[in-house]
Amino acid sequence: GIHAEYQGTEGVFDFNGEMLHGNIKSKIALRLIKEWAMLRQKELEENWKNIHDKSVINKIKPLE
Repeated sequence: GIHAEYQGTEGVFDFNGEMLHGNIKSKIALRLIKEWAMLRQKELEENWKNIHDKSVINKIKPLE
């Protein structure tokens, strides 16, 4: 999953940006994480495959 931190809170998210567990309560932070995950879904899936193949993990751009 995707690990995110926001002002001392943390969460683990699926590749659709849905929080699986954590304590992030900010609706703005949750919306931005979801937006980023949806925009970067292909890159996230590629990195997930690379992790399992013990290949290079690519840096993924933040929201701009």
